[in-house]
Amino acid sequence: MMDRILELVKLLRPGLRFKRWIVLLCVALGMILLGVPLATGVHTLDLLKWPNAFWTWFEQLAGVPMDGASGAGMGMLLILAGLALVCVALAHLGSVFMAALSPAVSPTRLVDAVYRDRVLKLGPRVVVLGGGTGLSTMLRGLKQYSSNLVAVVTVTDDGGSSGKLQKQLNVLPPGDIRNCLVAMADAEGTMTDLFQYRFRRGGAENGLRDHAFGNLLIAAMTEIAGGDFEE
Repeated sequence: MMDRILELVKLLRPGLRFKRWIVLLCVALGMILLGVPLATGVHTLDLLKWPNAFWTWFEQLAGVPMDGASGAGMGMLLILAGLALVCVALAHLGSVFMAALSPAVSPTRLVDAVYRDRVLKLGPRVVVLGGGTGLSTMLRGLKQYSSNLVAVVTVTDDGGSSGKLQKQLNVLPPGDIRNCLVAMADAEGTMTDLFQYRFRRGGAENGLRDHAFGNLLIAAMTEIAGGDFEE
């Protein structure tokens, strides 16, 4: 229990841009509580004892009666202003947490991120079989409708970088698998630039020249898994 309390206390440290929105949220809730007895005329609930005491003190101090139409109008104004401030505080608190949990997701892309995480998970379960350019093209289109995709790749690409790695490291040709991984990635543009990058320097036979980075990564992962390409 104490550990949880200490973790919450960390949120009060300077520089987190967190406390101001908590204070604003508390002020907004206080405004709503102050406005409820004026707007509704309800004075008997235990929750409204201190708002009622405040308005009694205010009437005595200012000499202005807070009942009738004027009190109801002020109550509604306080409630509406409080609700608006609650929305502002919650929006900024959400931004603070989102920036901490996922710095790469900007507010403008938040809707897309939620859509991918929630809606696409409910999509149909699809298994795609094939190889070559057609399979990656199909996956690129299907991922717009579902994230429950499985690709069964027939590795037939034995030329270029894939062919060299097959001969030198005795691994299955990784080219088609690389293309499918790129097609199914969320950040497809970045993954394309990275996985499809080909080295332009080094020896043509045993060096890095003409090797795609994605092929080298898949080959390295196969070596780490003890030669088990499936793992």
